[in-house]
Order: sequence, then C-alpha cells, then structure tokens
Amino acid sequence: MAEQTRRLTRVELYKPISPMLRWRGKSGEHDACIKDVTLEGCFLNTQGRAEIGETITFKTSLPNDDLVELRGRVVHYRARPVGFGVRFEEMTDLQRTYLKLLIADADDSVS
Repeated sequence: MAEQTRRLTRVELYKPISPMLRWRGKSGEHDACIKDVTLEGCFLNTQGRAEIGETITFKTSLPNDDLVELRGRVVHYRARPVGFGVRFEEMTDLQRTYLKLLIADADDSVS
C-alpha cells in the first residue's frame, strides 16, 4: 500500500505485542507476525509468498486468548523486511474491536 494512499498512521508492533499467526492463501499456509497495523490494514512479516491482489485469511489471538479471523487483499510486497501489506476486507465488529485493542496495547507499550 503506497504511503500516499494510506489514510491512517500505522502502529509498529514489538514483542510481546506482535502476535504470531498462520495465514492461508493460494500457496498454502505460512507462519507470520504482524509488523504494523491500522484499522484498515497491516504488514505481515513472513517468508510465504502471496500475489498482489490475492485475498488471504489469518487467525490471531485476542488478549483473552480467543481467536479472531481476519481477511484482506495483498496490496504490496517487500523484500526487506520480507512480507506484504494487506488491506482488510469485510470486517465484523469483533474484528474491529480486536484491532483497536491491538493498537491500544502497542501505543501503551511505547509510552
């Protein structure tokens, strides 16, 4: 996702906030972690490859250990750090709440 098209500032995630996850796309399942996030998208740090325009899904944990599934479209690929940007699609209230909690936790850890 090009910087000029991003409407929200991404929040960097660091351990232990950066959740590990498994994502699924055309090439199968792969491990990843969320490097940064907004309510509109995120960057997945992963060795797995996905095509630009491809829709992927991934599950990650809520702070209470419940799982939430997110879905999005790959909008760009980067070699360093290796991974790709995802723009979220069709989010539920639970998914939005999860992202808000994740962003708030990251903001608190930086303060």
